Amino acid sequence: MAHAHHSGWEYLKIVIAAVAAVIIGTLLHRSGAAQNLPWGLTLAFALVGAGSAISIRRKGVMGAAVYMLVSTLLVWSFAMYMGPGGDVLIAGRSEAFTTYFSKNAGLLWLYGVMVVQILVIVASAVVSRVRRARGQLEQKNPDAQEQASNEESASC
Repeated sequence: MAHAHHSGWEYLKIVIAAVAAVIIGTLLHRSGAAQNLPWGLTLAFALVGAGSAISIRRKGVMGAAVYMLVSTLLVWSFAMYMGPGGDVLIAGRSEAFTTYFSKNAGLLWLYGVMVVQILVIVASAVVSRVRRARGQLEQKNPDAQEQASNEESASC
């Protein structure tokens, strides 16, 4: 019973992290876009990617799924929100925007939230597979690790 309680807290932390990443990322994503230097978009993607990687590390595939579901639903709900006077949180294309990134920052943010997480999930799976393969090699040939380290030190 204590394990299930602990697991629930882990998922709650993942949900909070996803919400925080999307709120901060939404506030940041247009920074620098008018100058065609999308530093805000870059930081926003880094934040989402880091959160995704941490959720995978904590709870595996289910952690990644929860993080992706919450972040994607929230960012798209922000895109549909229209405040008083027509204010929006994620601006679409407009003639008022003059540079590539100022015109496309909103769309890049909306779709990029999903793309970044998919890339993190794929990278995590590749790294995990490589680590497993190395572990199997070391089990088959325990001297291989010693030989590899001797070869590395000899080449230096």
